[in-house]
Amino acid sequence: IITKFGKGNEMNKTIGFLLVVISCLVVNAQLYGVDFNNNLVTVDPTTGSVTKTASLPSGWAMSQQLSAIDNSRKILYLGVFNQTSSQTFLVGVSLPSGRILSSVYIPIPASALVGVGESLDVDEDSGDVFFTGSDGTQGSVHHVWRITPSTGIIQTLGSMSGTTLVLGEIHGYDPINQILWLEYVAGTTFNLYGFDAANGGIKSIVANSAMMESMNWNPKDKTFWGFGVNTTDGPTGLRTLVSFNSKSGFTYKSGLPQFWIIDSDVSALNVATQTLYVILSPQGNDNVYDLVGVNLQTGKAITYPRFTANLWTLNYLN
Repeated sequence: IITKFGKGNEMNKTIGFLLVVISCLVVNAQLYGVDFNNNLVTVDPTTGSVTKTASLPSGWAMSQQLSAIDNSRKILYLGVFNQTSSQTFLVGVSLPSGRILSSVYIPIPASALVGVGESLDVDEDSGDVFFTGSDGTQGSVHHVWRITPSTGIIQTLGSMSGTTLVLGEIHGYDPINQILWLEYVAGTTFNLYGFDAANGGIKSIVANSAMMESMNWNPKDKTFWGFGVNTTDGPTGLRTLVSFNSKSGFTYKSGLPQFWIIDSDVSALNVATQTLYVILSPQGNDNVYDLVGVNLQTGKAITYPRFTANLWTLNYLN
């Protein structure tokens, strides 16, 4: 019973506060992207339609899925090449306004920013960002940096020589074990290298036996989820929902026989509904793509509208 006096009034205040909090959470949870015209957009996962929310600088050139969201601070981080200054920057963009909050110079030249060999992940506990790429002056040497956007301080966690990040490479940060996972290929061997995110150096190397091609951290079960290929199923393999645990490795969840080609590693996870979104082509029709939403518990595709938008990035603000 809510009354004007005493505890009833305090209860009224509490309920009002909770309603405001819930309202804010509902408004803020959203699937975001950046289109080929450098517009910040929201994406309706049930219809595949996009809505422009802000314009980003037209002089930015981007690589596909070189992005990550800091959910705690509501910041979208992008790796961009500024065509005016001919320099690469890590840029922080406020959501949903699109206001630029930070810009840190990254020593990657245009010749090395080609959509292969770069990755971007966020440590939401500290607000730091992990950025990887080649400096363009040392051949196939790739550097792993930890960046504090608020100060511009860059820490080198390690370097990889004689290897090249895979086209459509997977990568992700495990905040529980403080491991930054990066996929590299040497010759024909595809491996996940686990870097010590605090002190640098490699802690672990795991073969990508599941041919995982997208990677999203799920804080609910403290596991990465993505889409791989079960090579033992059929003559060409089966597109499959896959999980990866830093301690126990890969686990196949369920097959998705109706889909096949994946659009790079463009994917996003709605933590609240446990729905993983990815851009896939229907089996037998690689001329079109669907925005596929897969429930992690059932392993079933629950939405798959035709997706015609051209996006550099796709990230979920949880």
